[in-house]
Amino acid sequence: MGDVSAMGQYRAQSVMLGSMLNSARLRRGWRLGEAARLLGVSSSYLLDVEAGVCRPSRAVAELLAEAFQLNDTERAQLLHINPSLHAA
Repeated sequence: MGDVSAMGQYRAQSVMLGSMLNSARLRRGWRLGEAARLLGVSSSYLLDVEAGVCRPSRAVAELLAEAFQLNDTERAQLLHINPSLHAA
């Protein structure tokens, strides 16, 4: 039961994180494809991250934080990835 609860919490955090990243991208005035090109990732991958389907790798998270000019709170949320639940 604990695993189901942990996965539900992980999913909820992923959705909140994705929403924050979407807002940060829009603050920059970037379309999805434009941001993906600038970051060197596919549009579908960035869309999945913003939708909370997956979380970015540490390297991509650092690129996102820099490119989207995240504030300290947003950066901390993005870079806090639970390795026991993160698939890769």
